[in-house]
Amino acid sequence: SGCSSDDPDQGSTLSTTPLSGVAIDGYLAGATVYLDISDNGERNAGEPFAITDKDGFFTTAKDLTDYCASDATVAEARHCLRTTELGAEVVLRAYGGFDLFTGEPFSGSLSTRITVENGEVANKMISPLTSILTDVRDATQRQNILDAYGLVESDLDRDFLDSAGFDATTT
Repeated sequence: SGCSSDDPDQGSTLSTTPLSGVAIDGYLAGATVYLDISDNGERNAGEPFAITDKDGFFTTAKDLTDYCASDATVAEARHCLRTTELGAEVVLRAYGGFDLFTGEPFSGSLSTRITVENGEVANKMISPLTSILTDVRDATQRQNILDAYGLVESDLDRDFLDSAGFDATTT
């Protein structure tokens, strides 16, 4: 069969959604980022994945290079994360790679819960804080955790390590 197409030479007609962001515990270079569609904490066959670039970014580089562009090189395309529109919440996870601040291998995992629909999911941070909140579904409990850290919901997608907007207090 030809990737959801009647003509195997035509490929799939399904629309795809690019997912961009950065993995941070210190920036994680060479980490595997994937959509855990089965929500079992493991990357299974068929779950879309990408490898973070030298700065910890996937799909869109720090310099705004589009790794999913039609003219992306094979080396660039390995940083591209796309999926079909799921229309539901799903967990985005990252594991492996190297912490750029320490130079040490990253042996943990990070996660965040996202909704994949309507075109594009951009600038998602996968960090220790988003990992804490991944399985917190109760809005009051989630707000209590954010309040304890003096944060608001929009802070979850803020890159606290970015030199342009570095905030030592929040970090």
